This record gives sequence, structure tokens and C-alpha cells, in this order.
Amino acid sequence: MSDANCTWDDIDAIAVAYAPGLIGSLLIGTLAARAHQLLSIISRSLRFIM
Repeated sequence: MSDANCTWDDIDAIAVAYAPGLIGSLLIGTLAARAHQLLSIISRSLRFIM
């Protein structure tokens, strides 16, 4: 991301593949996308409250 000169706030969406692929890699990819979305929601909520 540093090579692209962007931050997590610049990312609007993350796409993941469902199949074919190694199941472990697919699970890690979907978990990372869901975790980023959840942290993004929490971060925005905290900014609104403060």
C-alpha cells in the first residue's frame, strides 16, 4: 500500500474469490475482508461519538 501511496481509508471495497482455490487461502482472504469492514465500522462510530 505504501508503493501505491494509499491508506486503509482510501479503500472502498475488498473483493474475494469464492472458488476455485485452496480452502485455507480463501478462508484467510474472507476473514481479512470481514475484519477490515468491522474495524472500519467501529472506527467511524468512534469518530462520530468523539
